[in-house]
Amino acid sequence: MKITFDKLSEQYKEEVMEIYNYYIENTYAAYPGNKLPSRFFDKLKEEIGDYPAYVVKNSNEVVGFCFLASYKHYQTFRETAVISTFLDYKVKGLGVGDYCLRKLEEDARQFGIKNILAIIPTKNNLGVRYYHTNGFRTCGTISDIATKFGQSFGLIIMKKVLSDENKDS
Repeated sequence: MKITFDKLSEQYKEEVMEIYNYYIENTYAAYPGNKLPSRFFDKLKEEIGDYPAYVVKNSNEVVGFCFLASYKHYQTFRETAVISTFLDYKVKGLGVGDYCLRKLEEDARQFGIKNILAIIPTKNNLGVRYYHTNGFRTCGTISDIATKFGQSFGLIIMKKVLSDENKDS
């Protein structure tokens, strides 16, 4: 496996939306209730703003995308970002998420971000376990605030504090 990252850009709109729509239609990880048109890509890019965002490639094939985004769009929250990673299911469990996490943590440090939040649906036990294994700690749960697939779910907020000592690793 040869994992590389390209900046998230318009040229990847179709692949990104195909992966995102898979999550919309089949999981709780993407919150919209229905498949989104490719023009939603522009809204996604706008939401990300100037934060790090990448298309993830394996031997030049797009296998996912990942990004950091503002927790709140206020200067007072500039040291805190939210992480999101969406991978093609054919590479799930192969360690690609680890590459994404390391890349985004490295960028976060350079960006002056000290805290990374992962906001995970309560229905995603694997996601919670993954982030916990990678140094995130649960800060809280908001129960039953959304409905998808006819089921109520909540959100688990997890946080990782980035230490300066790992800057070069």
